[in-house]
Amino acid sequence: MSMSKRILFGKEPLPESMRAERQRNLERLQSQFTVRIPTRRKNPFYGRRWDPMWPGCLARAARDLGIESVHVNDGLFVASDSDAERIKEQAQKEWEEHARRLRKASEPIEF
Repeated sequence: MSMSKRILFGKEPLPESMRAERQRNLERLQSQFTVRIPTRRKNPFYGRRWDPMWPGCLARAARDLGIESVHVNDGLFVASDSDAERIKEQAQKEWEEHARRLRKASEPIEF
């Protein structure tokens, strides 16, 4: 078992200073990042149930726009609704460009 797992879940004693620091960091993140953008959405293509490209598109859009975000479970958390809208718009544009390339690559070649 790794040291972090032993500290978090095992019987290893965690110094109170570390425990308090982690608690402060968690409270800061919870208060700062309040708007959730779901990273799972239905796949419009044939195959998998959830769109495999969407989480990456969201992360790249946030990075490209310079918006600070935190990824937790199936959500990308940002500070404001306007940031969330900008990220979703940019991610949708990127997703459509990628989907266009996929559709073009899958066209049959005529002889």
